[in-house]
Amino acid sequence: MVFVLDASSLDGLTAEILQKFRVLKMFCIRKGVSQAVLLTHVELIDPDVGKDLETVFKSAHVAESVKKVSDLIGLPRNSIHPVKNYKCEVASDEKINCLALLALQQILYAAEDGVENLLMKRESTSNKPGRELVEVCGSGEDWTAAI
Repeated sequence: MVFVLDASSLDGLTAEILQKFRVLKMFCIRKGVSQAVLLTHVELIDPDVGKDLETVFKSAHVAESVKKVSDLIGLPRNSIHPVKNYKCEVASDEKINCLALLALQQILYAAEDGVENLLMKRESTSNKPGRELVEVCGSGEDWTAAI
């Protein structure tokens, strides 16, 4: 599960919305689903980041926003990934792409860990390892071998 939040509008999150995030988070925990946050528009909360995306991980403003999201939703800081959206750029920007790809890579690692944990849990309670996962995903391919 990937939550997408605008870094420039965190103060506008209502109690009702935050409660919905927490309910979704608890549902994901119960189901063993990995969670992450894409924190978009980080260039709007720090002008220096807007000028040079290489400073995103050094920015006190970005770090403060990551901490705020962590506190509000209850996810660890290492699962919150700052990114910049393409807005008015007419060409591909390597720095924007790098941030997005780094976030995607971390999200995929977390998802892979989650699937491995699910398989180990199911193997310990089943005579046929990964049987339920194959039934859910489809029997046309051996999903457990692919993972």
